[in-house]
Amino acid sequence: MLERVAHQHLVLTIPRAIRGLFRRDRRLLGILARSAYDAIRKTCEATLERQDLRPAAVLSIQTFGSFANYHPHIHAVLAKGCFGNAGAFHPIPELNTAVIEEVFRRLVLGRLNRAKRLSQEFMQNLLSWEHSGFSARLGVAIGADDRAGLERLVRYIVRVPVPAGTVRIAGRAVIVCTPPDPRTGATQLSLDPLPRGRTVRRTVRHASWTRNARPTRSGDPSFTRSRRRYPTAASI
Repeated sequence: MLERVAHQHLVLTIPRAIRGLFRRDRRLLGILARSAYDAIRKTCEATLERQDLRPAAVLSIQTFGSFANYHPHIHAVLAKGCFGNAGAFHPIPELNTAVIEEVFRRLVLGRLNRAKRLSQEFMQNLLSWEHSGFSARLGVAIGADDRAGLERLVRYIVRVPVPAGTVRIAGRAVIVCTPPDPRTGATQLSLDPLPRGRTVRRTVRHASWTRNARPTRSGDPSFTRSRRRYPTAASI
């Protein structure tokens, strides 16, 4: 599916101050994906000084961090360039991540405001932060002929929150192996496996519920249905 051109891994993150909005209403995650692509597109158009080209990107919405914590962000496999209407590829040696970050920030906050999830006052407050909490990071480029490297990247961006190989049972606890915690240096989590314990809460919140079904606030995996009507991401 991916053209034989060079690709790169792009990660876009948001500040903790607004992560809870996406946890309470997963439909807002569409705003992240749409804003990420639009930020990439606008940056590419400005770089090439052309409006008739489009970037090729595969975006993955992830809601978990390294410790199965709630951390909504975007992973993208991005072609290092844009395609024209006739299929011609126009390479871009290096994208400006500072521009992508700033455009992404303004798009996300503006769309949350129009969706009535963010007040005008709070949006302006967030826009005034010197350190915005948003970020855009590019990974190492993958050559056009490195199909194995590209496959590894694609597998990485669609990985599950807690891979089976990182989990073991010790008595009544579930032990999850993790990367070193930057604060404590710990390399594992010990979780309570009981139905209302942390194991369920840490994993069920990453599930993609259908027909507006979602877990209750207590973390119990039973379902409730939301009757509230909000603007969809596609209409914002």
